[in-house]
Amino acid sequence: MPGFRFDRLSRLRRAVFTLARRGDLAGASLLLMVTEPQPRLGTEDLHTWVAALEHLNSANEPLAARECARLLTPLLADRIRTGSDEEDSDLLRLIRAAERASADDEWRPLRRLPELESLGEIDDVELLTRIRSSRSTAHRITAVSARRTSHTISGSSGSGATRLALRNATDHCRTEVPITTTGSQREVEWTIDLRRIDRLPMGVRMHLIATVDGVTHSQVSWPETVRLDSAPGRTARFALGRTPEGGIWIERRVHWILRGTRRVLRRTRPAVTKR
Repeated sequence: MPGFRFDRLSRLRRAVFTLARRGDLAGASLLLMVTEPQPRLGTEDLHTWVAALEHLNSANEPLAARECARLLTPLLADRIRTGSDEEDSDLLRLIRAAERASADDEWRPLRRLPELESLGEIDDVELLTRIRSSRSTAHRITAVSARRTSHTISGSSGSGATRLALRNATDHCRTEVPITTTGSQREVEWTIDLRRIDRLPMGVRMHLIATVDGVTHSQVSWPETVRLDSAPGRTARFALGRTPEGGIWIERRVHWILRGTRRVLRRTRPAVTKR
């Protein structure tokens, strides 16, 4: 094929060609189904994903299996929180298949989801309890404001015992978040004022999570229908955005004067080098 470069394909697409070249058309077909431009994880797709991951694991394609687990992680985040109890046995099987596929992945994509933080240390019964508890309490953001003088996040939770924290998805270090609450034990509305958070590390993206009795419970989801009312200005102390898993990240920024100085230095450095 003129102009075709095999090395420019993604790992998963290369695995499709590799399996087909070996004569493993069933495996190539499975992988092709889960690597389409807009991958899905509906009820009917659970078995396909499980079969694709298990096939890659057994076909000695560890890099493709690892990439497949990374692709799956944001889809799993949504399925854990919006799925039904009837499909949970298939969901558990998929989570365990993805865990095996990403066992050697230093990025540990599944552990980025709070519900799966200690995945290798719990059995299926406890894992199922966590998933259903996360689903029933439904921690959601309802408004995000990033004005010049204030940064506030409002939301709701299905449990009055909820506490919020900011968690580093890499090393799981967390910072407790002071909140203002209204409501009952069954449903609570809360507001966070980012200016009240102490000891937030500089330049690190922290993910907002909900905890119950000090134990990581669930990611706080940021529905796409909830818009940021205004983008943070250049002098804002915090930056924020949506995570691939459908949550929110918050980063304490370096002082705007220092950021401006760095930009000036970056612009002038090439000119100095040319001289």
